[in-house]
Amino acid sequence: MAGLDFDWDRDVAKPGIWLRKPYWGRGYSGERARALLTLASDRLDIDAVLVSVAAENDSSRRAVEKYVDAAGGRFDGVLRREMQFADGSVRDEARYSIIRAEWREAGGAEDSVSFTESLSDSP
Repeated sequence: MAGLDFDWDRDVAKPGIWLRKPYWGRGYSGERARALLTLASDRLDIDAVLVSVAAENDSSRRAVEKYVDAAGGRFDGVLRREMQFADGSVRDEARYSIIRAEWREAGGAEDSVSFTESLSDSP
């Protein structure tokens, strides 16, 4: 599952990418991230994409670092006690950012990413 959370006033989007365990380590998070970056930066003209991950989750951080580096982004730092989970637990957040100009300088969207403009009217 993947999605974007928008803060239109700040011109920022925050992607969320969740994979079930059988799909970990197969490159799917990077593939989804590229599609979300393309949507945010090239289609919706969002200026910054902020990526957050629990600081202690080394596997997720490695996956995020791969696609952030490829997109021209950077590691911004660790925000202490910033992430609150549904179970009430609070964790440190590792934050990464990709600015639209950095995304474009790094090559922007790949040709393999496409979007459907509208849904068909079929029943």
